[in-house]
Amino acid sequence: MRLANNIGDLDGAMDDHISLRADEGEPFVIGTIAEMNNHVVFHALEHTHIGMGNGGFYGERVIVHGGPTSFPLGAEEPDNATVTGNNVEIKRSAVFFRSRIGANSTIGSRSLVQQVDCPASTIIGRRQVVIGDGTNCPAPSYPVEW
Repeated sequence: MRLANNIGDLDGAMDDHISLRADEGEPFVIGTIAEMNNHVVFHALEHTHIGMGNGGFYGERVIVHGGPTSFPLGAEEPDNATVTGNNVEIKRSAVFFRSRIGANSTIGSRSLVQQVDCPASTIIGRRQVVIGDGTNCPAPSYPVEW
């Protein structure tokens, strides 16, 4: 796991009970963390990767999970990477799985984003389930009540 922040920056940006688990999938390359709230989990399936851009905001109970991906990746991204661009906000209790989302994007609270490839400046509302087939966003979304 490679973190862009130094220890002092992380102490100010991260809350408690955070699990950054690069024990199965790796590498995890995490750009600067603007804020990471309580109970955030980063994990990946074996032989998959996570690459998070700079200026990331991760709300309470966010899950970022790597898994096999089918979208074409750039030279800077390893195969099977779950990726964000810079300045991406993943709000409270959202799940970001097997996907890529471009810079300056937002995933609303309690949303699930799975197996989609979203361009920069994508806005996914709160309580939306967005499941794709590895192609571009926007995939159909469905409101949820949880």
